Amino acid sequence: MAEIERVMESKRQQQVNKLIQVAMSDIFQKEAREILGSALVTVASIRITPDLYTARVNLSIYNVANPNELLAVIQHNTKEIRGLLGNRIRNKMRSIPELVFYRDDTMDEVIKLEGLLKDIKEQDDKIKELRDNSDFVDTNPYKEE
Repeated sequence: MAEIERVMESKRQQQVNKLIQVAMSDIFQKEAREILGSALVTVASIRITPDLYTARVNLSIYNVANPNELLAVIQHNTKEIRGLLGNRIRNKMRSIPELVFYRDDTMDEVIKLEGLLKDIKEQDDKIKELRDNSDFVDTNPYKEE
């Protein structure tokens, strides 16, 4: 699905997405330490509107007890972050887009799914062990072997 959306974006949108992503990553690594504290924030993706005036920034937030609280702090400091972004890309764009921050929880979902799959595998192993240690003989004539 993301690949289809990427194809529908104009070449300029793709260029601006990349430009903003690199600049925002640098800002979060170097200049936004007082906002972030010890948290690790990565820019997962950027989606800019066709008019280039609004950028949706998806952030992955790690090493913090409550990622949603940190996201609220980042959203509260959007004006300052946009100013830092403007300092970096002002020679490449006419206007600096408005920033809208979202939390990218893809990794959280992956970890949850891996846990579920691990639980299922453990249950399957237990069932297999019970079947192997059982004296039960299946006399079903239709059973495929």
